[in-house]
Amino acid sequence: MAFGPYPNDCVDLLLTLDHKCVAGDGDWIALDKSDPNLLTVRNLNDLSERRKYALLLTREVLTEKTRNYLDSLPTILVENDSTLVHASPRHPLLEDVHFPAVAKPNFKHFRSKYCFNGHTNVPAIFQEPTTSNGECEILVPYGENSSVKYGEPFPLSQRRLMINPGGVGGSDCRYLAFDTSFYGIFDDEKHTFEFRKIPLKNNVFRNIQNRTKRTYLDKSGVVSTPEKSSATFATQPDKPEKTELIIRYWANTVVGSSCENSADSYAIGEQMWNNQSGYLFVVGDARSMGADKELIEQQASRLATKTICENYYREYSDSNANPSAILERAFIQANQEIITQFSHHSTIVSTVASLIYQDRLYLAQIGNCFAYLFRNKQLSEIATPRSMFDILYLTGGITEQDYQEGKKFPGSMHRIHYFLGVPDTQVQLIDSPLYSGDCILLCTNGFSRVEEKEVEQALLTYPLSDVTEYLLGLSKKYLIESGSSDDATLIVISVGEKSG
Repeated sequence: MAFGPYPNDCVDLLLTLDHKCVAGDGDWIALDKSDPNLLTVRNLNDLSERRKYALLLTREVLTEKTRNYLDSLPTILVENDSTLVHASPRHPLLEDVHFPAVAKPNFKHFRSKYCFNGHTNVPAIFQEPTTSNGECEILVPYGENSSVKYGEPFPLSQRRLMINPGGVGGSDCRYLAFDTSFYGIFDDEKHTFEFRKIPLKNNVFRNIQNRTKRTYLDKSGVVSTPEKSSATFATQPDKPEKTELIIRYWANTVVGSSCENSADSYAIGEQMWNNQSGYLFVVGDARSMGADKELIEQQASRLATKTICENYYREYSDSNANPSAILERAFIQANQEIITQFSHHSTIVSTVASLIYQDRLYLAQIGNCFAYLFRNKQLSEIATPRSMFDILYLTGGITEQDYQEGKKFPGSMHRIHYFLGVPDTQVQLIDSPLYSGDCILLCTNGFSRVEEKEVEQALLTYPLSDVTEYLLGLSKKYLIESGSSDDATLIVISVGEKSG
């Protein structure tokens, strides 16, 4: 309640339903409520800057009706053979029960057979140890070998249980999709519990994302959406259509300070190049968890960039096809491949692709990879990672003043939510005229330590054939200095007209 976008609407909806509810730490924070006998956040200084900013906004909009409802909620509720708490029975408002070692002592703090808790947003069942020296067992509805599955009623054992049905997103959902709602159904007659998940297709942020899915650069070089215009770029006069172009490129990857395998990759469809099907370049960067992390990241990144490249040229059939739509479908296919092969490793991939088709530039971007356009000796970032906060601004959901103020407090609203490897993900598409002399740079996230002014200066100073080596050398220096294990990949693409 403290950090969500529509607290009053949520309470209004709840009051139309027959429900049971307990207070959480967010509710107490929003009310500036505390109890010396309970573990909770007691003042704003205990919060991060981003949470503090969200909390202050929430306090301003809470109605008296909402405040009274939140203030009336108990911290612990016992119904029949079940106990309900927000965080844990030991500390009802503020305790993360992620691990068996934390769950075990909590069984001493409730007497019912079942305890339903939340707070972490991560679905899990903890079973009470059979002996005082025993360990809690944990069951989760994800992973290939789990006996618990989404959408299947799970018979509950005779042992006492702590059950977390999950939540909506959250920074603790390390194994889960950010745009998915997790909940559960408890059958107290059959003694089963069924974990469920649904995509937030009607979520306000999903609707906003769909509205801004396509971005266009007009001939004056202005990035625009139907609702609002964004940054401007160097202008260029009109030129005859369907000019035959000469494309040159330079590409490489540097590895971070402690990696043997690169999580970055790039693919170039050079063997399929022609002025009819287009010239495609793709860079990718993967993130994974668990054992063999580096190897999995390398495999996933390569699979993504290869799949995008192969699927684009496979589907392309004639010059009348929509290259942007084909490129988007290639991303969707890559997303399915990552989910199919690497979902059990909690793997996500960021990527950006540049398609030069006749005299136009088509970009597709997802995750935290990005792209620059160098035109008329000016550098502009044209494919940039977009958070929910950025999307709200671009669609007019918040004012320019609120947007600039909110940028001072980076947090969950500023987090990138869409990647390859996430169900129902969204691809950002950009369409721009292309001119002789233009230069496009595709970059993975590891390259972001190089400042924009350093990139522009390099392009103004060095021959293009030397720019990639120079900038990646600079990026490598920054990666080592920061102790980062990240990698950096850069493709520099030069566009020129065919003489004669």
